[in-house]
Amino acid sequence: MARDAFGAYGPVRLALGAACAAAALLSLSIRVRPAPSPPSSAADETDEKTHASSAARQ
Repeated sequence: MARDAFGAYGPVRLALGAACAAAALLSLSIRVRPAPSPPSSAADETDEKTHASSAARQ
């Protein structure tokens, strides 16, 4: 189909190469944000309070 429209594959290859180069340049503009740190769970806080209160009793 491309050869019928353009008479050869060269122009199509150049257009696809240009599209790939444009995509590569656009990909450089994508910023990656670091993942947010997970919140501390309520179970961790409960364990710390339990250990603190049992240590105070002894």
